[in-house]
Amino acid sequence: MYTSPPSEESFARLARDRLKALEFPSASIFKAMDTDTNKIIGVAYWKIYTSERTMEEAESEFVLPDPQPETRVEVRNALWAGIWASRREVMGGTPHVLLECLAVLPEYQRQGVGMTLLQWGVDQADK
Repeated sequence: MYTSPPSEESFARLARDRLKALEFPSASIFKAMDTDTNKIIGVAYWKIYTSERTMEEAESEFVLPDPQPETRVEVRNALWAGIWASRREVMGGTPHVLLECLAVLPEYQRQGVGMTLLQWGVDQADK
């Protein structure tokens, strides 16, 4: 999706954009820590919608931040257009639990970190 690795300035913008994600009332963000090193080893970003929403309300979140200079805008836009089309079709404005992002550092994969981060959302969906 990028023409080159993001610059330091682009990384700073990306970090600011990620902080804005914390402002969504529906957002729940978790981190997994290695308690020996105090290092973040995994993250999960969930959105929980417990009541019906109009399509207008649902689509109000279909907004991308301004692209970084290294972004291949046409590729990014095509990717998100497909994701949003699927969300319209499958979830619409119905109550649902949505996993936006799940990531685990490679050296910690296959040790249950991802499953632990995933289980929280599965439990919410069961409720």
